[in-house]
Amino acid sequence: MASGIAPGKDPAGKEESGARLDMDDLTLAARLVDESPDALLALAPNGRVLSWNRGAEAIFGYSAAEAVGHMLEELVVPEQQLEEARRQLATTLSAGW
Repeated sequence: MASGIAPGKDPAGKEESGARLDMDDLTLAARLVDESPDALLALAPNGRVLSWNRGAEAIFGYSAAEAVGHMLEELVVPEQQLEEARRQLATTLSAGW
């Protein structure tokens, strides 16, 4: 095996538990999202920002404290593109994303 990781074990040697994640896994996932240089954010179906990582802070210039709770379009969409952004959000939601 090229990776040197045995089947049924994670890289740390712990037994895999299927779809269940323990707190270490969740902590790692949260750190990866927060520390990503890419803008990773979560939106409510209406476009309200629910989470905002460091990459989003660097790219858009708003801290998480400033962005969370606001509509994404208020923060990052130029006024002349508001209608198109709203159409894209509606299309995405209607597709089940």
